[in-house]
Amino acid sequence: NKLFVRRGQTAVNIVGDAIRSTLLVDHEDDVEKITSMIEEVCSRNFKPKLKDFTGSLPELLERIHDMDPLTLKMPNFTSGEMLEAYLSGRDVRFLIYRSKPNSSQMDRIKNGLKPHLVNVNFFIDHPHVHLANPDSSYLLAACEIQIGVKETVDGLRQDHTPYERARLLDGLPSIKHVLDGSPPHPSIAYSLVKSAMINHCRKKISKFHYLSDDKNSDPTSWTSGGEPDLLCANNDVLNFNTIASKEDGASEGYSNKVQLLWEGAVDADVAYVLEEVSVRINDQGWGNTSINIQLHAQVGPYTLEIASRFLDVGERELDSIHLVLDGYNFSRFVHHSCLPLGTTKLLLIAVGWLGRSEGEGFRMNGHTFEYHGLSIKLGELLID
Repeated sequence: NKLFVRRGQTAVNIVGDAIRSTLLVDHEDDVEKITSMIEEVCSRNFKPKLKDFTGSLPELLERIHDMDPLTLKMPNFTSGEMLEAYLSGRDVRFLIYRSKPNSSQMDRIKNGLKPHLVNVNFFIDHPHVHLANPDSSYLLAACEIQIGVKETVDGLRQDHTPYERARLLDGLPSIKHVLDGSPPHPSIAYSLVKSAMINHCRKKISKFHYLSDDKNSDPTSWTSGGEPDLLCANNDVLNFNTIASKEDGASEGYSNKVQLLWEGAVDADVAYVLEEVSVRINDQGWGNTSINIQLHAQVGPYTLEIASRFLDVGERELDSIHLVLDGYNFSRFVHHSCLPLGTTKLLLIAVGWLGRSEGEGFRMNGHTFEYHGLSIKLGELLID
């Protein structure tokens, strides 16, 4: 919808309403009270407008990270679910970057009346970054809440379906056959589109760079307190597990643990493509799936997961586990996984039911493991 129908509405690659909700109120004064409170707390976030931002992805993430948050406390959950247990009573930071009247209210505003419907756009705790392979172009997914007078909102919803159909066909007339259930028009050159996409995916590499870590003489095992410091902007499951891992420490609980195994610097001004990522790690050799190995890129104040792989039954028979081999990313099912331009560091993270059988960090319920090192091959891309 945003990329192909309402073109021009993905300012600085932000989809402002990937998650949407509506808050219904009884009177227009209620709309004004809520939006005034938001603007009082978050006014610094609105200037300059985020849609006018022209910097790099790391600079954009820094800008969002430094916004003034509207902090609200989660309720105390009693269901006993693990996720709710770790969220219960927590402070949640809403990073609000825009508050404006809905376009349906322009006539009211022109006539000097208060708007009945306002759109508020925000990130929850951090921006959610979606990388699009093969070239790691990106989209940031934000949330939107529409705050409006119930009677007005109900009226707008009555004619929304034909409005959306007309807007879709205006932006993409070639999909009319899908809506009508008829065959596609023969004039659409699908073969040319496919050929262009294949050519776009081909990468030219000028030279290779190598990173390695050798722990054979002193392999790393799980130790409490080794979690990464930064939030991950495209894997909230990791963020939840990191919270649990930090709070549980070396407890005997059955929750997942998180450990940073390695980090290495890369040149932020170079465009890289992953050619090979090989990790030497083993566990106790029995039981269910024990460890998920994740390679992350640090971009500004956040990390982004680029590739991952589970240490499962088949992987236990291998000397090295490949997350990427000959350019193929096994967790993304694509060739040419590019690092976002501006990446300053690569990180290897272990997630799972981690533990060790003796010494510091003993956990009777955890899976033991030993990390022996890694090898990474990066291609430096030629930039047209």
